Amino acid sequence: MIHIRESEDRDLSQISRLCADFSKEIAPQRQTVLQAADFLRAARTILEKHGRIYVATRKPEVRILGFMAIAEREALISGGSYLELTDLYVTPNERFKGVGSELIQHAKKVCRSRSISRLTLYTGEPDHSTSPNTIYRHHGFEFIGPTFRVLV
Repeated sequence: MIHIRESEDRDLSQISRLCADFSKEIAPQRQTVLQAADFLRAARTILEKHGRIYVATRKPEVRILGFMAIAEREALISGGSYLELTDLYVTPNERFKGVGSELIQHAKKVCRSRSISRLTLYTGEPDHSTSPNTIYRHHGFEFIGPTFRVLV
C-alpha cells in the first residue's frame, strides 16, 4: 500500500539525490549538472517559502518511491488562490505502479482541504502523447497553453 505524507527534514537528502538522478535522466548531455546539494538548497527554500513537499512510501519502508512539491499561488485570472504542482517525480522502478496517481490524488485532496478549486502544473513539453501528459489527462487535467489544470 502506498502512503503519502508530508516530508520531514530527514527526507530532504533522499529527495535531493532523487532530483539529481532525475536531472541526469532527462538531460544526460547537460554540461551544467546540478548536484544533490543544489537540490537540497532548493528543497529548503521551497519549505521556507511555505511550499510543501510530500513523499510516497510503502509502510513501514522509509525508502521514497516518489515525491511532489506544491506551492500556493495567487492570480487575478485564476480568481485568487490556486495550488501549483511544481514537481512530481517517481523513481524508475516504481513507475506505472500507481505512485504518481496517488501523489496527484493527494494534491487534489490538499486543494479541497484548503477550499482551493484549482490545481495547475507546467510540463514544459507540449507533446500530449508522452507518459507524464497521459497521466495528467487521466486525472482530469486539461491542457491550457503551456500548462495543464484541473478543477477540484
